[in-house]
Amino acid sequence: AAASPIPVIFHFMLTEAQLTEIGGTAGIQQRIDSQIAVLNRDFNRLNPDSVLIPSGWKPLYGSSGIHFGLSHTDPWGYGTPGYTLKIIPSIPGGFNGASSNYSSAKHDATGGVDRWDETKYLNIWVTNFADYPGLLGLTTYRSITGAGGFPIDEMGICMNYRAVGKRVSPTDVYMPTGFGSNYYDKGRTLTHEMGHFFEIWHTWGDDGPRCPWQTSGSDDGLADTPPEKDKKYGANAYDVVNGTYRDSCHKDTFGAEVQPYGVASLNFMNYTDDIAMHMFTHDQAAVMAFQVSDSGESFSLTQHPELLLWSSRTVVKEVPASNSLSVFPNPTSGVVYITFDNSADALKEIVILN
Repeated sequence: AAASPIPVIFHFMLTEAQLTEIGGTAGIQQRIDSQIAVLNRDFNRLNPDSVLIPSGWKPLYGSSGIHFGLSHTDPWGYGTPGYTLKIIPSIPGGFNGASSNYSSAKHDATGGVDRWDETKYLNIWVTNFADYPGLLGLTTYRSITGAGGFPIDEMGICMNYRAVGKRVSPTDVYMPTGFGSNYYDKGRTLTHEMGHFFEIWHTWGDDGPRCPWQTSGSDDGLADTPPEKDKKYGANAYDVVNGTYRDSCHKDTFGAEVQPYGVASLNFMNYTDDIAMHMFTHDQAAVMAFQVSDSGESFSLTQHPELLLWSSRTVVKEVPASNSLSVFPNPTSGVVYITFDNSADALKEIVILN
């Protein structure tokens, strides 16, 4: 079957102050719109900053063929702008549990938001990591769910709310990288985490400061990402002709050069600043493309183009009585009335979508 764009739903869980910080619901919409655009460019060899890829790396610049779109029909058949929003308490102002992949953020019962059907939607939970505020993102990919450890209904990506989307204004709030004046403001956090979702790993092999041939050394298992000693940060200047720069793993035990064009610091699966990331390799792209093929674990996500369309159902969803919110007449082709029977300061916002 032909693949269609994958329906993505963002679940924002923010305090009132955090929502204001990123520009309210208009800010959310701008960030998720720009984020989807970044994903589609990065995963299909269309990112404009590819002009910064050195000539030695350019032949390895790969395209996965995977496309993404905002969900516009929810699991109940109603329209959605591509995100849900839940206001959470200001203390602790987020969620704890890096070791559990922030399980509590993924369930209504623990203060978070239940996932939408993981066979149809790619769920992304966006919040503040109260116990690890410097964390940008964390992915629960399919091979570590079920028998792999985590419940299947927790599959998806958790993101720091200050790293979603691409900056459009100098005043937009994004997390600083800690290196110079750079910020995580080009949407590359989700590009990186989405790579994990489709089962590709960090280019240095997550083995600490070791070369692959050293004791306990490892690699990412792909031939076109060279051996690398450890993660790379910042946006270091390139000093290899037609390449990047080298680290201490650039020669193997026989003295052969194994980093002819330097390390993969410019790769989306490294830890360099957003401004220094420019590419997936062909082998990385091939692994990801397999995951959405008819034999792959994420194939079902590509088979629901109807979820990308705005629902024809215009009736407003039933509102829980505890909210004391009434909408009438429902349905209507004319005037609609909204009443809220509670204290004047309890209602924060009503958003009406055409």
